[in-house]
Amino acid sequence: MTKERESSTFADYCENWLSAKSSRLKASSCAKYRAEMDNHIKPYFKNKQLCEITTEEINAFTQMLLCEKGLSAKTVRAVLTLFRSVFIYTERRTGQKPQMLEIVYPKECKRTVRVLNENEEEILMKCLAREMNLDKFGIYLSLRTGMRIGEVCALRWRDIPLMLDIAKLCTRFYPGIPDAFVLTGTEQCMEPRKLQRRLKKYTEACKLKEVHFHTLRHTFATRCIEVGFDVKTLSEILGHSNVSVTLNQYVHPNMNLKRENMSRLKEGIRL
Repeated sequence: MTKERESSTFADYCENWLSAKSSRLKASSCAKYRAEMDNHIKPYFKNKQLCEITTEEINAFTQMLLCEKGLSAKTVRAVLTLFRSVFIYTERRTGQKPQMLEIVYPKECKRTVRVLNENEEEILMKCLAREMNLDKFGIYLSLRTGMRIGEVCALRWRDIPLMLDIAKLCTRFYPGIPDAFVLTGTEQCMEPRKLQRRLKKYTEACKLKEVHFHTLRHTFATRCIEVGFDVKTLSEILGHSNVSVTLNQYVHPNMNLKRENMSRLKEGIRL
C-alpha cells in the first residue's frame, strides 16, 4: 500500500479519505460527509498534521461545535464519528503513530414529545373538516391512524384503512383507480415536503405551535392509550418492533388519566 506523504495536512487526509470511500458510498452520503468536512472539520484543523492533533484540541473542537456554532449533540456526534474515521484511515495509510486520542461524544438529550391536548386536537379537526381536500385528508389520516408522513404519501387506494369516518371520506375522493396514490389520485406520489408545508399552513391558521407529523402520530397513540387501547395491538398498528418502543417513545398519559388510574387502584383496596 502506498503511504501518504507525512507532510500532508489533515485537510488533505479528509480529501483522500473521501476519494477512497466515494465508490462505496451513496451519493447522498458523499454529499453529507463533504458538507461536514468543508463546514466543520477542515476549517478547524486546516494545516494540522496528524501528530499535532491532541485530545485537548478535540475537546475544544467539540465545545466549539456545541457552543459557538450551536449544533445539536446528534450532529456533533456525527462530525466526531467522521473525524475519527478519517484519523484512523490516515494513521493506517501513513504508518504514523500519534498519541492516543480520547474522543468524548456529547450525549443527546431526549426531547419531550409534543402531543396535542384535547382542545388543540378538536381545533385542528375542525380546520381539516372545513372544505376538506386531499391535503387535509392526508393530515386527517395521520391524526386518525398514526401513520408516518412517508406512509401517508405512499398510501394507495387499495391499502386504505376502513374506519367508518375514513370510509365515508373515501367515497368523496376515490378516483376509481385502486393503484392510484390517495393524496394525488394518480400514479405520481406526493412529495412529503409538500404535505409538511400544508400541515404548517393549517396549524398556523389555527394558531397551533410546533405541530409536526410526528405530533399527530404521538397524539394518536396517546389517545388510544387513554381510552384503554390494547398496547400490543397499538404497537402493531404503529409498526413498532416491540411493545416497549410504543410505551417509551409514543405513549404519554396526561394527568387526568394518571389520576383516574390511581383512583381505580384506591377503589380496589379494602381496609
